[in-house]
Amino acid sequence: PVVRRLIAEYANIDARLVVHAGESMVPNPKVRNLLAMMPYAANDVVVISDSNISVDARYLREMAGALEGEDVGLVTSPIVGVGEKSLGALVENLHLNGFVAPSLAAAVGGGAPAVVGKSMAFRRSDLARIGGLVSVGHVLAEDLVLGKMFVRAGFEIALTRSPVRNVVARQTLRGFVARQARWGSLRMHLVTLPFIAEPISYPLFLAL
Repeated sequence: PVVRRLIAEYANIDARLVVHAGESMVPNPKVRNLLAMMPYAANDVVVISDSNISVDARYLREMAGALEGEDVGLVTSPIVGVGEKSLGALVENLHLNGFVAPSLAAAVGGGAPAVVGKSMAFRRSDLARIGGLVSVGHVLAEDLVLGKMFVRAGFEIALTRSPVRNVVARQTLRGFVARQARWGSLRMHLVTLPFIAEPISYPLFLAL
């Protein structure tokens, strides 16, 4: 209902709501959603952001502008955590702002295939040439694997100057620990050496 109201309110914008039954066989639910929506995309440039992301009015212009860079195949954004209303959410946002944001900037600046799927842009034609979304449908960290695919294909990863805001209002400490344990396990298998060095760059860990 919210999306339909927005579409009606901004009738001059070509927007479409896609509801699907998940017919695709890929187990990753986000990739399933993207595969269902992609046939309705009108243009080659695709921008993806998560539902709990808040952006500025210049967001799309900045994403598209970064993608025009020579040899750039994929664009991602710095992330800041905002909106905390519980201790768990506060710790989550401290982690995003104190570790994830600077680590992402350092990694992209150093040429590493670091991508956060909460905000990314690419050309459909480029993605099709390197394997398409189906090729990441069987992994949970599809954003990191997409980054590796683009780099292997000779493309560069670009980082926008402006961050996107990841809204985390309520989270329990147990939920925070469970989430980090899950993503830590993924990073351990996908980027082993950087993962081993992570503790020395955790501000919260060092403070404790």
